[in-house]
Amino acid sequence: IDVYRRHINPEASDKELLRASRVSMSAVALGGMSIALLQPKLMWVFLIQGALISAALFPTLLALYWRRTTARSVTCGVLAALVLGFPLSVYANVAEHQVLIVLAALLSAGVGLVVCAGSTLCSSHVIASQPAELLADSRPKHLRAA
Repeated sequence: IDVYRRHINPEASDKELLRASRVSMSAVALGGMSIALLQPKLMWVFLIQGALISAALFPTLLALYWRRTTARSVTCGVLAALVLGFPLSVYANVAEHQVLIVLAALLSAGVGLVVCAGSTLCSSHVIASQPAELLADSRPKHLRAA
């Protein structure tokens, strides 16, 4: 998915797109190296993964089963859940506090549900009635038929 050209800079040249790709790839690599330097226990990885998955649980279910759900509300729900749940999950795993580990996953799922449902209810976005209309709306402007 071309997030940079679609949402950040629609008129980005190929050179700017390549630079943005390299910067984001470097950021992900630095994040991975930082995690590796912490020498996490294998169990931490599985438990933190639970918080990450729970962040996307309800936004994904709403997107699948509630026609009114928009892509923006799903994105907001997942990001809000990650911002709140992920740091708490990391802290809980480092502190080896089992109750807090479970609460981090539950908080993450709850925040995802509340933010996604709330932003969906507050949006005035018109929902397309046919899948073809959804696809047509999701294509960049230069690819749409006149």
